[in-house]
Amino acid sequence: SLPGRIGNFIIFLISLERLFCVLEPLKIRMYSTKRNSYIAVCVAFILPASSGIPNLFLYTTEKVYSNITSQFTTVLRATSYGKDKDLTNAVYITQEILWRYIPVIGVTVASSITAMLVLLNAKRRLVMAKASIQSRPESQTMNIESQVTRMLLVVTTVFVLCQLPGTILRMIINIHPDMNPMR
Repeated sequence: SLPGRIGNFIIFLISLERLFCVLEPLKIRMYSTKRNSYIAVCVAFILPASSGIPNLFLYTTEKVYSNITSQFTTVLRATSYGKDKDLTNAVYITQEILWRYIPVIGVTVASSITAMLVLLNAKRRLVMAKASIQSRPESQTMNIESQVTRMLLVVTTVFVLCQLPGTILRMIINIHPDMNPMR
């Protein structure tokens, strides 16, 4: 699940960066540097990985002899912390909120706002282009912006559709009283 968490967080950061580009186009050059990109990617790897540290204390591995296969297999056994149902549920729910719900909702909201702002800006430019004599370059710019907006909406829709079933399942697991993440 760690690569999925990292991917969710990176996509969330990208959508925030795109929103910032639309909101503050003149300031983006100051903040969107190569150094800051490296820092963002490192943070995107370190934060989800470090949030998984509590899982190391919930379970341990144990070698067990299997009569069926006549060989040793490795199984997970709950530690004393892992046997505490409230603690394990709190850990899992916190991780799901941080690395699934917030990024999925954040990408959806940030990309939707970005798309709306770009479309509004494109419509404004179209009105200005019709009023001016040089409408040809403006209409090309509007077409490019419309294509970028459509691509942004397609990527957001695909991301949400791919994440939605797993997110709903995890919500049911976290809310349903007879379920727990290990089941």
